[in-house]
Amino acid sequence: MIKKLFYKKSPTNLTIKAIEAKLAEYGFSNGFTQEVGSVLAERKKEFDNDTLFQKWLTRLHYRLPEGFKSEGKAAQLYDQYKIEIDHVLKQLEQETKLSWQTQTEDLNYLNESARKCQLVIRHRLTEAIDEILDQC
Repeated sequence: MIKKLFYKKSPTNLTIKAIEAKLAEYGFSNGFTQEVGSVLAERKKEFDNDTLFQKWLTRLHYRLPEGFKSEGKAAQLYDQYKIEIDHVLKQLEQETKLSWQTQTEDLNYLNESARKCQLVIRHRLTEAIDEILDQC
């Protein structure tokens, strides 16, 4: 964590493949990790180079990439990966000692399935990025 605060350059090992591998380590299915990877790949196209994309990734910090902000997209992903998302929600509740409802108060304008999906993505994606940064 301290490394992240003083980090000046984007690490070359912060890639979509590395993020997908971390998500797989967390127990997400291949399909789910590919969904995350494809949204990140779409966003990457908007950057002139890898360094700028990596810098954007490091600044996400518990925020969602644009591709997951849509209530419809999040609800669809929840429906498709309900079992694994609910499993991770239980883990997050135990880790934070807060209910998923409390953790998603900022998303209370969304339906329940979208809130659950968005919480899981923003939390685990940030953890994956932080762990990759810690390896630098």
